[in-house]
Amino acid sequence: MFTKTNNRLMDKFVGFLRYDLKKSLNMYTAVLAIVPIVFFTYIAFALNLAQMGLQEYFYKSPITAVMFIVCLVDWIVAYVLFFQRDVLMNSSKSMVYVFTVLSIAQLAVGNLISFVLGIIVLYLSKDIRSNDNKLNKNFMYLLIGCTPLYTISALFLINMGIH
Repeated sequence: MFTKTNNRLMDKFVGFLRYDLKKSLNMYTAVLAIVPIVFFTYIAFALNLAQMGLQEYFYKSPITAVMFIVCLVDWIVAYVLFFQRDVLMNSSKSMVYVFTVLSIAQLAVGNLISFVLGIIVLYLSKDIRSNDNKLNKNFMYLLIGCTPLYTISALFLINMGIH
């Protein structure tokens, strides 16, 4: 895993950004919360300019429909992370499992900023000193709920890219 290595390049990068675990977790949550709002605003303007309904717009642009689903899932993930961040900050096992899955999912759907922030959070999670060796129930529900949606969305995006 990422948490057990001593990586000088990553240390310099995180030091340059002046990130600690709390700040990077808050940044990750903020990106997952703000990007969907910007995307939904974009869709609203595009619908207004095109003078069409949401269903017709999604039919003409299936990538937009898939990214709409991804943004909804991102918003839910941001909500859970925001209200459970104290639990996450005190459990190294939960932090590693949640951010490993989320980082892979974000990379699969093409959210590179979220992927990079997830890697930073994973790297900084080595600083968590806890004796909690079990995965929190709320994070299990988060992983069980969002992973299939991210996977299906990634498969749709791959399928659209092939054709």
